[in-house]
Formats: sequence, structure tokens, C-alpha cells
Amino acid sequence: MSVRGKFRLIGFPRKIAILLFLSTGIVSCGNESSDHAGTAIAFSKGSFSSTLVEAQITSLFAQIYESVLPTLSAAQVGEKTLFAPSNSDIEQYLTEKSMTIEELIVKPKVAAKLVLVHLFERTISATELLNMNGETLVMLSGSTYVIDTSSGSTQFVNGEGVASTLIAIDLVSTDGVVHIIDGVLQP
Repeated sequence: MSVRGKFRLIGFPRKIAILLFLSTGIVSCGNESSDHAGTAIAFSKGSFSSTLVEAQITSLFAQIYESVLPTLSAAQVGEKTLFAPSNSDIEQYLTEKSMTIEELIVKPKVAAKLVLVHLFERTISATELLNMNGETLVMLSGSTYVIDTSSGSTQFVNGEGVASTLIAIDLVSTDGVVHIIDGVLQP
């Protein structure tokens, strides 16, 4: 028996969301009422890596996460929240750094820093984040981000004022919860 989970792809009409996830074998898609606007997408519950790959828009970050997973301590895995950047945001980050994903992966310290800046110490739902306007999140890397929900969306703002916005929320995983963001968090 397969365990099913749901998340919302914020800002995408139902038909586009279905097309984005067609190849993942989705059998149901619903518009359940919630505090968040968006389309609910069903997916299989698995590890962070399998959840990211299944979501398809974060498979590049899944490769980076998988490469550093063996180096993470027990305190850095399980029952965490992962704020995963989309593939296009990882591609932009790699272009800005003038490197390929393969070059990043073979630099374990750089890859681990990138992963840890996207991991929060416990599971946190999108609803909880929505109610934390003005509060600070400290990531496992030690980097801090202020939560800003004043515009109606949930954003993470670093000390330089650069913001990343949640674009898909509450992907339940065996490792915790995944939220997809529209940027790479910078320390």
C-alpha cells in the first residue's frame, strides 16, 4: 500500500500543475479548501531526495542533497524542514558561480554548506510560517532569515534584503517536510 501526500503549487492553475506533474504518475489532484491558495498535487511519501525528484522542479537540488547526505550527522537529518530551490534557481546559481552541478558536487564542503543553509532544525508547516511574520529562522548552517508575510506570500529575507518566496508547500517526506522556494538562499 502506497502512502500518499499532498502539496500546493502556489500561483499555478490546476491544468498547468497537472501538466507539470503528469510524468510522476499522479492519480488524483484536488482543490481542497485551505488557508493557502493553490492546487493540491498528490505524490508518494518518501525521503527528501525521492520527494524532490518526484516533484520534478527540484531534481537538481536532490542531486546536491544526495551527494552530501553521507557527510551529515544524525542531528542534521530526519524531522527537519527543507526549503528546496527550483531547478531554474539552481541553474541560475550555478551560472553565477561559473560552475556545473558536477563541479559543485565534487566540492563536499561547498555542497554541504548549500544544503545546510536550506535546512531548518524541525518540521514547520506553511501555516505555521504564515503566522511567523517578522520572526527569524536560524538554519542548520547558522544563517538567519526573517519571515515576511506582509505581501500575502511567505518570503525569507536575508540580511541584505534579498527575498525568496514559497512556491509549493507542505510536501510531506519521511525526513520531514519540504517547501519549494523561488531562489537559492544565500548565507
